Amino acid sequence: MFEAGAGGDADRWGAVFPETATFTRACVYNRAGLHRSDPPPTVDRTAADVADDLATLLTVAGERPPYVLVAHSLGGVYARIFAARVGSDVVGIVFDDAFHPDLFDAQVAAAPAEVRDDWLAGMDAAFDQIESIEGIDWEPTAVQLAGSSVDGIPVEIIVASRAYPGLDAEQTAAVDAARLTSFTTLSSQSRVTVADGAGHFVHLTRPNLVLDAIRRLAMGARGP
Repeated sequence: MFEAGAGGDADRWGAVFPETATFTRACVYNRAGLHRSDPPPTVDRTAADVADDLATLLTVAGERPPYVLVAHSLGGVYARIFAARVGSDVVGIVFDDAFHPDLFDAQVAAAPAEVRDDWLAGMDAAFDQIESIEGIDWEPTAVQLAGSSVDGIPVEIIVASRAYPGLDAEQTAAVDAARLTSFTTLSSQSRVTVADGAGHFVHLTRPNLVLDAIRRLAMGARGP
């Protein structure tokens, strides 16, 4: 089950979606209010409402668990909340350079004091943008995310390499180390892959990394 990033639609997965469909069932959709989907039935929505929409969609469409989620960017927030709500129905998650705002503090703590305020302001701006594009209320969504554990679920975490303007090589290494370590706290069954030079849309620039991660989880879900 593919979950796009902020404002993303079902057509933005490049070769990854059709290639996935050659070895397992593959599903994609547009969230309510985006692209070809109807507007949501209510305002003041949260990410949990989006997760509930997905659960309803899967049921109405006749899809059955177990599910492997593939989440890009903001889709990572929805995927984590969905997985926590449906429990054992989710047997794996691929995080494709996903957005994990609750792990951001680890990166900020490792950064020099002179850049921390700018980074935090940038995160606040990102929340405002998400609210505008996605039509969700971020403050209660953040609470939902904090209470949505995916520990114990096999997760493949693919992260694009980052450049940090104003940081020297030693500072950059410290922030990168803190960033990568923080990702392993998502689940006791974590595998982290760094996609050097891929940019934020790893599924477009290095699709084989995403496909390999999907295959590992799909094959693992099927068992021996």
